[in-house]
Amino acid sequence: MFSLRLIYLPVALAAASLSGTYYLIQIAQVCGPEVIACVRTLLFPPNDGPKTAAPPLPPCEAAKPNAGPGTCLDAPSGEPQCVIPLCTALINSRPDKRPLERALNRRALAYMRLSRPREALADFDALIASNDEEAGYFGNRVGAHKALGNFTLALADADEAVRLADEQGFPSPSKAWFHHIRGEVHFEMGSYDRAIAEFTTALSLTEKQPAKHGSSAYERGRTYLKAGKPDLAVKDFGTTLEKSPGLILALRERGLAYLALAERDFAAYLQKDPGKTDTVRTEASRTLERIGAKP
Repeated sequence: MFSLRLIYLPVALAAASLSGTYYLIQIAQVCGPEVIACVRTLLFPPNDGPKTAAPPLPPCEAAKPNAGPGTCLDAPSGEPQCVIPLCTALINSRPDKRPLERALNRRALAYMRLSRPREALADFDALIASNDEEAGYFGNRVGAHKALGNFTLALADADEAVRLADEQGFPSPSKAWFHHIRGEVHFEMGSYDRAIAEFTTALSLTEKQPAKHGSSAYERGRTYLKAGKPDLAVKDFGTTLEKSPGLILALRERGLAYLALAERDFAAYLQKDPGKTDTVRTEASRTLERIGAKP
């Protein structure tokens, strides 16, 4: 027996040939062959083979024995295995307030890159205890709270970050990030209307920053999809692919949005002509075969 979720789009495409439903015609006009690419990405993710243990982390030049503790501030952020010991050395040397804050922040972010949110949270807590007037510190701590499932605390930090950014007159791109992360928290908490409002604000503040604009469009699209508005989701994923073509997950999510639209049309079609179910299933099977699937 077919999974209804897996055949909604091809079934609905077949239904469109029978009933001429609006959204499916729109799919063909707007997307053309891209629809198949979307569905292929969704239904048939690449098979990377069996998972193997990650190779050991490469050594860091900055971590050589003759490196001083101050190197923490210069170590590449993409090498968290180097940042952590170097920043620990700096923290233990009891530096002045500003270098200490930077070291705690860098070490916390390195812990997050290594999926160690509890240790990151301890550093962010110490950091904010030292300076509770820096919006970025609250914004960074949101990620640790989210990783630990503390969404109420994450929202409180996001609120404080937005408040401080407004109060201190942050430039638009920086303010956009705080609204973006607050939107992510609302999304996780199921507050989709609030999440959409936050992502919309972030979009309005990043019109000249394509990558950030595309990222916020992607998150708003996901939220629209969760909120049962797949038509709006399709538009946002299109914006994402235009502004941030490297964010290929938008293809998968747009495929899901098209499936949701197809599901809606398929159900409406069968309500009007329930006797065509077998015919539609046959057409769905042929469509799946054409894109390389086994029904």
